[in-house]
Formats: sequence, C-alpha cells, structure tokens
Amino acid sequence: MPNVPPEVSIRPIAPQDFERWRPLWDGYNAFYGRQGETALPETITEATWDRFFSSTEPVYALVAVKGSSVVALVHYLFHRSTTRLQDYWQTQASNTAGRALYDKVARHAGFIVYSHEL
Repeated sequence: MPNVPPEVSIRPIAPQDFERWRPLWDGYNAFYGRQGETALPETITEATWDRFFSSTEPVYALVAVKGSSVVALVHYLFHRSTTRLQDYWQTQASNTAGRALYDKVARHAGFIVYSHEL
C-alpha cells in the first residue's frame, strides 16, 4: 500500500478488535458532531459492529495496526446505482481529509445524497 509506513499493517477488522476499535469509532462520531447529547444510540454502534461480520451485509471495515495497537480505521460500503453497473461510495462534504484521498483515486460525480429514516 502506498504511503503506509512499514511498521503499520492494514487488515480486515476482527471480532477481537472491538475494545481497540471503539475509541476510534467514538472519535469518528465526535468528528461529525455525534457526541454527548447528540451521540448515536448504542444500538446503532452494536448493529454497525455486527454488520462488519455478517455475510449478508455489504458493510466492511479495515484497521491499521502498529504493534498491538489499532491506530486507524476505515468503514466502507458501496452503493448500488440505477445508472451504472459498478457501485460507488460517498462521504460527508466536510470530510476534507477523506475527500483529499478519494480525489486521488476516484472522480466526484456531483451527486448529492439525501436520507430519510423510515
């Protein structure tokens, strides 16, 4: 992998990573303003964790490991499209660090994503 220091390895997340994943997950949510009174319900965290290990869920996670520490994470899923055969991904418009990386490996197609809880 380009730009990964040799002492860091990247691998799929494993069930035994939960205690090392959770602080990074909480930091990720805090970055998006989901902390304290606006924190996600614990059921969402539990469901997200379970989805990583379900063969029927298209939700994935990788971790960067340095020694015995999980130092970074990435969660990803690919979205279906009605206008193309390949899937695509999305990120928050304010995720400037992530978008800087994505701009190097993909083309922004100009879509705006809407969501509505059912």
